[in-house]
Amino acid sequence: MRGRKPKKTKERPHKAAPTVARTLIRTQWKSLRPMFDFWGVEMKRHYSLETLSNAVDRLVRTSDRFIVRSVQMVLGPPPVTSLTFELFQEGKYQIVFRLRATNAKGNQASFGFIVAKNATDFTEVSRLEHGNMNRIHGRSPKYVVEPLLGGMIFLPDRHRRETHHREVYAYLTRWLGGFHELGIAKNLQYYLNVAPPQYLTLAQTQDAKRACVEIIASTYSMKDRNGTAMPQIASGDFVIARPSNGPLKLRLIACRKLLDKVPPARYLHEIIKTKWAWGDKTARLAPDDPREFAAAIRAARGNEEGTAWLAEYVSAVESKKMPDAGYMSRKDAGLPGVARKAPARAIARRSE
Repeated sequence: MRGRKPKKTKERPHKAAPTVARTLIRTQWKSLRPMFDFWGVEMKRHYSLETLSNAVDRLVRTSDRFIVRSVQMVLGPPPVTSLTFELFQEGKYQIVFRLRATNAKGNQASFGFIVAKNATDFTEVSRLEHGNMNRIHGRSPKYVVEPLLGGMIFLPDRHRRETHHREVYAYLTRWLGGFHELGIAKNLQYYLNVAPPQYLTLAQTQDAKRACVEIIASTYSMKDRNGTAMPQIASGDFVIARPSNGPLKLRLIACRKLLDKVPPARYLHEIIKTKWAWGDKTARLAPDDPREFAAAIRAARGNEEGTAWLAEYVSAVESKKMPDAGYMSRKDAGLPGVARKAPARAIARRSE
C-alpha cells in the first residue's frame, strides 16, 4: 500500500528570539585620594586608581563573573543597577573599598571590595587570603568577615604596551557596618582610624588585645591542626566598633597565611611571642596581664578545651619543650599546682 504524499505547506520565515536588553549598571567612585600610613608616609601603589576604576567599570558591563554575582548572592537575582565604590583603607598588600550596590527593585547592600596592589606577589597573597578567609570564616563566623566571590581584573597599560598589561586579584566580602580600621598610636594605645582618630584608653587597649587573642584562637581547627597566622595590626587586619554602651567589638578581615601542623601549645606560644617594633617602642599582640590572655583562650575554646590548651602550654614551658617567653605561670593560667616564681624578665615585661 502506497503512503500518502505529504501535504505541501508554505515555509514560514524563522522568527528570531526576542532580544533581552542588558541592564546598564551605573558606577561611581568616591574619595580616590592618596593614603598615608601612621607615620605620614604616602602608601606606595603600583597602578593608579583611575586605571583600576576604568577597568572595573568595563568589567561589570562586559565579562564580570564575580562582582555582580556576589551582590546577587546577598540581594537576590534582580538585575544590579548601580555600584558605588568608596576608598576605605589601604595596607601594604591591598586596597579596600566600600561598595554600595542597588538592584532593580531598589534593594541595597554594602560590601567590602578588596583589590591586590600589584599583579605579582600581592595578587598571589590576595588569592591565598581569599581561600583562607573562606576556611576560617566557617570556623569562626562570629568574628571573621564573610567572604564572597573573587576573580581577576585586567589592567591595561595606559601606553598600550602589551608587555605592561597586568591582572590583579580582587574579592568581595560582606560589609561590617559601624566598624573602622584598628590602628596603633605612638604611645602604643589602640585607636579607630577615622578623621579625627578616636583613641582608646589604656584599659580599652588591653580589652582590644584580649579580643584580638580570642578571635585568633577561634580560627584554630583541632582537626586540621591549623589557624590563622598572626594578624598585623598596622596593616588593618582587624576592624573595631566602639558602641556608646557595651564592650568593644572587633572582627578579623584578613588571613594571608595559615599556620599548619601546629599543636595548641605552639599556637599559644606564637600569639604570646608576637611583637612589632613601633618607633622606639615594642608593640605586643597579647595583653599585658597574662590572666586576661588565659580568659581570652577560654572564651574562644570553651572552659574545658581552653584550660587544656593552657595546661599543655605551661607544662611544655616547665619541661623546657617550649621556649619560656616569661609571660605566664600556672597561677596566671588559673591552673592547679604550685605557681612558679615569675622570672625577672617577666616582671620587667609587665612593667613596660
